[in-house]
Amino acid sequence: MLHLFAEIIFCFLRCFLVYILVYIFMKKLDYVCKLREFGQQIRDFERQLLKDYGVSLNEMVVLYSIGSERVVIKELSLRTGISIYNVSKIIHSAESKNLLRCLVGKDDKRQKFLLLTDKAKKCLTNFENSGMEIPNSLVKLLENDNVRS
Repeated sequence: MLHLFAEIIFCFLRCFLVYILVYIFMKKLDYVCKLREFGQQIRDFERQLLKDYGVSLNEMVVLYSIGSERVVIKELSLRTGISIYNVSKIIHSAESKNLLRCLVGKDDKRQKFLLLTDKAKKCLTNFENSGMEIPNSLVKLLENDNVRS
């Protein structure tokens, strides 16, 4: 009798463990699906930025981070959380669009200071005045309690 009771308990525990694993898998799958949707919304937002303003999302982040200051690449990397390598690629792209100007340091010729051009300032002003907002579906994903930060 005791042996039968132990088998029933063991069977119950196995079933319970399977249930827990399936539940965890489904939660993770839900998170993965939300991340995929989040990525799609960001791509859609970037397409709109490119269409309306001719800049990528990363370029817009860099332009906003520079603002009215003279900024070195390392500082820009720290502000944006983008690696120096990728910031350099973004800067090159923005320079080719005449959005940034690079000034070489007086004391250290290796140091580059970045400034916004008038075209970049106009782009930022137009963006701020346009009323273009983050899509509601993206805001909902950001505000959703189920999405962990």
